[in-house]
This record gives sequence, C-alpha cells and structure tokens, in this order.
Amino acid sequence: MKKKSILLPHACQKIGWWLLLLIPLVWGAYEILYRFFHETNLFAVVNNNSRFITMVFYLVVIAAAFLICLSKEKVEDEMVSQYRLKAIGISAYVNFLLFLVFWLFGALDHGFRFGHGESWWGIVYGTMQVFFGLIPFTTAGLYYLVFKWMLWRSRREEAL
Repeated sequence: MKKKSILLPHACQKIGWWLLLLIPLVWGAYEILYRFFHETNLFAVVNNNSRFITMVFYLVVIAAAFLICLSKEKVEDEMVSQYRLKAIGISAYVNFLLFLVFWLFGALDHGFRFGHGESWWGIVYGTMQVFFGLIPFTTAGLYYLVFKWMLWRSRREEAL
C-alpha cells in the first residue's frame, strides 16, 4: 500500500517564494509613492488602515512560509524525509529553548521590579514580546535553513 504524502506539490514552494518576494516589492513601492505623494488623500486613508495593512503583510508572510516549508522537494525520497524530520526536531528544540529562556527573563523582570518605573530587564522583556510575535517566522526560518543545509551537505558528500 502506497503512503499518501501530506506535503504540498513542489510548485507550491515556488509560489511561496514569489509571495515572499512580493512583500518587499509592495512595501518599496509604497515608500516610493509616499515620498512623492504623501500629502494626497490616498495616503491619509492608507495610514488610517496601517494596522490592517500590517496584518495582511504578516498573513502573507505566514502563508509564504507555510508554502515554502511544507512543499515537496524535486526529488522526495526516504533520505529527504529523514532530513525533514531531523530539521523539524532541531527547530523544535531550539524554539522551546528560546521560549524557556525568554519566559525565565520575563519571570526575573517581574520578580525584581522595585518601586515605580521600568526595571533594567525591560529591554529583555520587550525582546521577549517581539520573539513571541515572531515564533512562526523563527520556527519556519530555522527549519528551512537546517533542512536545506542537510540536503546541501549530503549532496556535496555524494559528489566527492
């Protein structure tokens, strides 16, 4: 019995890279147009909806990461599947370790806050908040880098 793969076709990986490339192109076009036409009514509307636009950018980046990381390679065999599993494991370990470290810093920030005002752990706490918002991106990026590095290393060893 043939196992059914839950991975997306390889063409989805290309779509994901195009989506990821689309973000800086749209952002750059916006910046260029804003510099020349910043006093028009168009940009007053855009600036009023900037949270919405930012959320759309985040959703497009998450969708692109999903398409890139969960698509098949051109040649998908048992070795590639094994590397994929190892890369998922490594990225999960690193992510949980970072999660634990930032929660520890958050607990220290909460525990050593004396009086009024910001503690010296505030910078760490702010970094922690940014990290929690970027968890999907860091996980997908780390997974992709580890997976591609393993594939590159195995192909280089085969060539020798």
